[in-house]
Amino acid sequence: SSNPMLLIADEPTTGLDTINIHRIIELLEILKVEMNLTLVLISHNIRIVSAIASDIAVMYAGIIVERGSKKDVIKTKKNPKHPYTEVLVSSVPSDSDIKRGKKLSVIYGSVPNNKLAVTACPFLKRCPYAEGKLRKKCESACPELTEVKHGHFLRCYLYQK
Repeated sequence: SSNPMLLIADEPTTGLDTINIHRIIELLEILKVEMNLTLVLISHNIRIVSAIASDIAVMYAGIIVERGSKKDVIKTKKNPKHPYTEVLVSSVPSDSDIKRGKKLSVIYGSVPNNKLAVTACPFLKRCPYAEGKLRKKCESACPELTEVKHGHFLRCYLYQK
């Protein structure tokens, strides 16, 4: 199309050096503004996502577990976060963490086989909060994506009333 409205960029910086990563980010920003595009950026790199995105959807095992503004999802520690988002964000070292040689956070356990139908919370076996009554609820069904505050959605029984 000569006037596209959507640009899907799937891992556009994977395997690139730092200089070219910055060039790609800059190019995506220019295209977004000059062509008035909606950009769907698919990436495992939280730093790149936070540099480009205004809204973020976090997926785990092929399911959106959290969606909202960049501020709500990854920038503010006070906002509710899906346990996966919480661990994912904490696993990205800050520049000061790198300088101090701080160990990276680890997400324990293994990713579920997503070929099976989701009959429970996909993060159940790795979730640090899944204990007691909450665990039973998580085992019984996959939670719905629920709005916890205006424009911020979570798929977690921790935040559902």
